[in-house]
Amino acid sequence: MNKKMVGSGMAAILLLLLGAWWMGWLTKQEDPLITKMREIAAAPPEQRDDPAIREQFRERMQGMSDEQRAAMFEQMAPIFVPLMMTRFTAEYDKFMAMSPEERNRELDKRIDEMQARGGPGGPGGGGGQGGGPGRGNMDPKKMAEFQKKMLGWTTPEQRSKMQNGMQMFANRMKERGLTPPPMQGGGFF
Repeated sequence: MNKKMVGSGMAAILLLLLGAWWMGWLTKQEDPLITKMREIAAAPPEQRDDPAIREQFRERMQGMSDEQRAAMFEQMAPIFVPLMMTRFTAEYDKFMAMSPEERNRELDKRIDEMQARGGPGGPGGGGGQGGGPGRGNMDPKKMAEFQKKMLGWTTPEQRSKMQNGMQMFANRMKERGLTPPPMQGGGFF
């Protein structure tokens, strides 16, 4: 009789565990914000710019420790990086279609915006150290791992355009007598 009760008990426990797994209670669930970001990334470009989602993301990140932020970024980078690079490529192509004078005006506008935010050469920005507030120096090994992942999330064409765009920006800053921001890790690409 004891074997029958033990067997029944084990079967009941197994059924409960199987039911809990089926309901998703035993699996690690993705952060709802990350799920929403995946949906946005899959949406057509004209539906991707949602200020409410950006604000939600900012609020979520504010209460996190550096380790938590890094973990969240690591989860979101495979979504964001391709999305940002697609957007950058479209902007770059429009920029390159401009005349040299129009390009300089656009670069000047972006440099002025950066300075107004307190970037290199801006209010209290001095020469600028890059990285922004709350970002310490990344471990070189982690930086190398991140750079390797970046290569998987971007195309050679995108990386070439990014490198050229950063170089044009830095050159324009120098023409204006400003010190360009340092490229973290020598640049990603």
